[in-house]
Amino acid sequence: MAPVLSLRWPLSLLDRLNSHRDADLAEQLEHQAEQILSSMQARDPLLPQLRHHILHCLHEGELDFAAVARRMGVGERTLYRQMHDRGIRFKAELNQIRFDMARQYLADRALSLMEIALLLGYTDQSVFTRAFRTWSGMTPQQFRRGVTAVSRR
Repeated sequence: MAPVLSLRWPLSLLDRLNSHRDADLAEQLEHQAEQILSSMQARDPLLPQLRHHILHCLHEGELDFAAVARRMGVGERTLYRQMHDRGIRFKAELNQIRFDMARQYLADRALSLMEIALLLGYTDQSVFTRAFRTWSGMTPQQFRRGVTAVSRR
């Protein structure tokens, strides 16, 4: 089991106002916290491995948790427990990969929206459009127009 760092304090402390706010100190502490988190993620290979295997399963058309676990060589319950311990959700990682790939595919005007939907594991363009709108707040067509406008500059 991975080492765990935990802090405990009474909930009542969260209600206290900080009368000594220091914007510079807050910025430094936030930057330091981000560095610590990124170094912790760099030492834990699970997330990069998971993303790698999700991507391969997506390309192979086997887009379910069981296929990813098989590809990683671990049992489903073991993988689920490891992900749960790290606060990783399969659906969230899958959606992030799909969103990243969708943005790349939309930059390629040679690909139709239906082709992109199929590449991302959707059986219907409308399902892809709804998902993309959820992720980005715009339709794939709107995103594509924005990418085209930026690339012409």
